[in-house]
Amino acid sequence: MKKILSIRLNYLRSEEHFQFLTLVRNLLNLFPAALALLAVLYEPFLALLAQEGLLVDALRSSSLTDRLADIDRLIDRLLVGINNIVQAGRHHFDSAKVNAANRIYIRMKAFGDIENKSYEGVSAALGILIMDLRTHYAADIALLGLGEWLDQLEAAHLEFDTLFNQRNMEWADRPDVKLKDIRRRIDSFYRQIVDRINAAALLETKEGVYDDLIRQLNQEITYFNDHAPHHAKKDVAHVAVADIPTQSYTGKPVIVIPTVFFTQPDKPDVELTFAKDFTVTYKDNEAIGTATLIIHGKGAYTGTREITFQIKN
Repeated sequence: MKKILSIRLNYLRSEEHFQFLTLVRNLLNLFPAALALLAVLYEPFLALLAQEGLLVDALRSSSLTDRLADIDRLIDRLLVGINNIVQAGRHHFDSAKVNAANRIYIRMKAFGDIENKSYEGVSAALGILIMDLRTHYAADIALLGLGEWLDQLEAAHLEFDTLFNQRNMEWADRPDVKLKDIRRRIDSFYRQIVDRINAAALLETKEGVYDDLIRQLNQEITYFNDHAPHHAKKDVAHVAVADIPTQSYTGKPVIVIPTVFFTQPDKPDVELTFAKDFTVTYKDNEAIGTATLIIHGKGAYTGTREITFQIKN
């Protein structure tokens, strides 16, 4: 007997969630026997789906969305410009500039491809990168003439953060039914629909009444499971972390971005990307002594891992 596969609906982003359930609706409409079976559930399901569509459209067309996209593109251009100057510096005739450019190149590379991160990832990565360049790499920034570029990047990041938070608040404060609540309710109806179809397929006496429906639905589920952004989360509690060298006391919070690898038996290690796969927080990182860095899983990774490093004069 065929059975409808499981799907982690909570792993799907807003538009993906709406797209999947719209496909479910369209598929059910092709099978009159299924609609008759689901008569009590189908109308509430359609009503919730319509509400979800309106909310997703509203999110997509938020008054702040266009400006956010403009600032995001500006940040991309600034990062490209900074990277070009750094790359040129790595081939400079002045060895001091070569060394400075190499140090900045290595630090920026640790943040991965910021231009292709989600809005949340851009915000998190830029905040720490800018702080890092302002403190630990201030002399290198000055030597390469990147001060104005960094000023522009910081101003763009501040506006981006402000707009991003405003948009999220605008969305959270809607007087109508919240998207999160709609998703919770429609997911419940979807699970009931699946249970009824699976039960009917198990009890049917006429071979194959629901087989084609289940086969087509499973094709869609397989696609969304394979492409869900948070599919198959892995626990960072067991990641390998490269040793963090002793840091110099500066009187300010010491910011360190660790090199982190996810390891599995009989598989090659996978280096994780900051802001995409993990973020970090700190304890006791402002004074001389032992500081603690906490790695927080993000995206496809979950859980936390604590490591320590030393701060000395």
